[in-house]
Amino acid sequence: MRIPFVGPAYRLESVNQSAQRCVNLYVEQSEQGGKTQAMLVRTPGKVLRASLGNDNVRQMLPFADRLYAVAGWFVYSLDANYNPTALGSIGTRYGYLSMACNGSQVMLVDGANGWIIDIAAQTLTQITDTDFPDGVTWVRYYDGYFVVGGDGSKKFYISALNDGLSWDALDFASAEGDPGANVAGEVDHRELMLFGVNATETWVDTGVQDFPFQRAGNALVEVGCAAVASVAKLDNSVLFLGQDRRGDGIVYRMNGYTPQRISDYGVETAIRGYDTISDAIAYTYQQSGHAFYVLSFPSADATWCYDASTGLWHERAYMDQRTGQLGRDLGNCYAFFGRDHLVGDYRNGNIYALDKDAYTDAGDSIKWLRSSMAQDSENNWVFYQSFELDIEAGTGINTGQGSNPQVMLRWSDNGGHTWSNAKLLSIGRMGKYGQRAKREQLGAGRNRVWEVSGTDPVKIIIMGAMLRLAAANR
Repeated sequence: MRIPFVGPAYRLESVNQSAQRCVNLYVEQSEQGGKTQAMLVRTPGKVLRASLGNDNVRQMLPFADRLYAVAGWFVYSLDANYNPTALGSIGTRYGYLSMACNGSQVMLVDGANGWIIDIAAQTLTQITDTDFPDGVTWVRYYDGYFVVGGDGSKKFYISALNDGLSWDALDFASAEGDPGANVAGEVDHRELMLFGVNATETWVDTGVQDFPFQRAGNALVEVGCAAVASVAKLDNSVLFLGQDRRGDGIVYRMNGYTPQRISDYGVETAIRGYDTISDAIAYTYQQSGHAFYVLSFPSADATWCYDASTGLWHERAYMDQRTGQLGRDLGNCYAFFGRDHLVGDYRNGNIYALDKDAYTDAGDSIKWLRSSMAQDSENNWVFYQSFELDIEAGTGINTGQGSNPQVMLRWSDNGGHTWSNAKLLSIGRMGKYGQRAKREQLGAGRNRVWEVSGTDPVKIIIMGAMLRLAAANR
């Protein structure tokens, strides 16, 4: 019998109800029919494109034929072949950094100062205008203006038209719909969204000469933002980690002026367990028809990913090569450049391309894992005569690890609290497409949860799983 096996991460407060994990795998639904309605697909590996030293990659922004990146203190300009040129240094080494471009300048803010890259001259200059606001944490571009905010007040500020080096002390406004401070900003559909602690309001460019921005009617959203770096655009909308006066830890997607909850109880249970969520970092990208919102929690060392094409969540993780422990994904920021989906490493200055045909994190093994819903036997004992994983076989490589790829099988008879020892299933050497990943004589139990995992650098496509059962007289 075929059992429900393909599915998202959905581990609830009681694992007896649901112990589902889906790590470094995502669900792809069959649009035009197929053997099964859905399958699990391995998330992309990482291929090294550039190395900018030992400090973490804090932010990247592409424009024209250049990629601008900040690693630690230093700002770099990379050409189409990823050759870096150092443009200079800034005043901070760590922490969130925001970037925006007006076509001739790239602006950086780091919570302390502001900096301008002159694109034509390829130079870096600190903003020394005394009217530039102190302590801003985010910057966006809107109709020729750089817009900044996040200095602990309700204010946002705008530059001179087409010049991020020039600021006027009178060119600011306040989001007054709620008394909380401004946390983050985003420009979407030519509207400026100002995320406060407990509410969000929208402003528009009216073209007035003295100060062009005005509130967009009475569009006050009574949900705010819990983390400045969680705001990201995806699939013609804006996503963010939310909070209001009643609580936090829900991920929302804006539908016009209405925030729609897209996180589920499993994700929210995990977030509730994190001591700190204000440092959450998100990036988005689209690959192979899937639109992903990748949300990392640095303090909690965890990464969750929402797939807008299915509405389902999965976990992404980097495996410590010494201990085998899973932690947050390496990606700290994102840029699409030269058709490469790039992420910057949070540990060092490496920039990687996300590659569907790569099965390592730049040479480091990636662990994927899927644990299922409990196979319900109405609390009756059954003998598990065999388990067979419906997986694409024969994907082994020529030599080394992965030449005879294996899957590790474990099970739990108490809802996922404890697990059996692992059993190995072969998924076939190169070209052995008829290999069956099957194991027999797996004991007896009630409502068993199954888990499969692997680290071999090979293609992984899972269509499901089958069981052969027999009733037990006890």
